[in-house]
Amino acid sequence: EYGRGSEFIFEIPVETEEKNKEFNEEAENEKLAVSGDVPVILVVDDDAGIRSFLKQLLEDEGYKIFTAEHGQEALELARKIQPDLITMDIMMPVMDGGEAIRKIREDSTISDVPILVVSVSPDGDKSGGDVSLTKPIDDAMLLEMVKSLLHQKELPSKPCIVLAEEQAKFRKG
Repeated sequence: EYGRGSEFIFEIPVETEEKNKEFNEEAENEKLAVSGDVPVILVVDDDAGIRSFLKQLLEDEGYKIFTAEHGQEALELARKIQPDLITMDIMMPVMDGGEAIRKIREDSTISDVPILVVSVSPDGDKSGGDVSLTKPIDDAMLLEMVKSLLHQKELPSKPCIVLAEEQAKFRKG
């Protein structure tokens, strides 16, 4: 009634662990129904924040994303979903990225999947992946690398300046 005020009553449902578990299982089953029209990317990182960031960044570009927390989980999931690309951290528990990459390359069902190493390790380029980026992640460079790997284009390179005086020192030494 005008001028007398109003009373509102809200009911907020409380989710139990059981409901969350059921929801997560349904979401996992839904994830396994992969469409062949959309490139599928497996994001592997032990840091939940990095996984979430990469998942969001790549989903915003239209890719179907699966995530794994360590190399062993990545290996098992890659065999199931047959991704078009894998982003792989190197330093992880259970099975590190380097070992996971070696095992992927040995498995004929997934050996040809391009692997983009995304790691804080400066030696990521020596891990057996196709290309390597160091963290912190440059979003634009990551997306450019992903597109290049998915479409088998020439990979982008950063401009390089070589100084003649420095070159001469290395030749003499």
